[in-house]
Amino acid sequence: MAEPLLTPAEHDEIQSGDPVALIAAASQEVRSYCGWHIAPEVTETVTVEGLGATLLLPTLRLTDVTSIVRDDVTLDLTHVKWKSNGVVTGYAFGAGDYEVTFTHGYAETPADIAQAVSSIAADGIEGRRRLKSWARGPFSETFTDATMDPDRAALDRYRIQARP
Repeated sequence: MAEPLLTPAEHDEIQSGDPVALIAAASQEVRSYCGWHIAPEVTETVTVEGLGATLLLPTLRLTDVTSIVRDDVTLDLTHVKWKSNGVVTGYAFGAGDYEVTFTHGYAETPADIAQAVSSIAADGIEGRRRLKSWARGPFSETFTDATMDPDRAALDRYRIQARP
């Protein structure tokens, strides 16, 4: 059997409204929704598939590409160009996996992202986030699933859109 994604202690922290646990959960929810790290700026190595003349890195704020490796061969970066939205060109990237080391993200969390994380965490503290409906005896209530709705416009500016 696979290990659980949540320990009983972590469950208790979240259920108790522990701000540290709720902020961590809200941060992960925002990162998952947006599809990349966002902040702070980090250097990481990922494996991406070549798409002919481009590589698409999971970021919208690329600041540097330090190496590209395919089949244990490090490519010469002399003619490689990249854009801040994570598109890397300048080499005939054939089909296959490329290990790319790059730096990306904002040095500081943008204010609208911070606001979204705060709002999502606060919703968790107040217990509104995931409850759609409940019933007990003759009483029932139904809520809309408004997870991130007020913050969606801000988050969409940082979200990686569908790529081929």
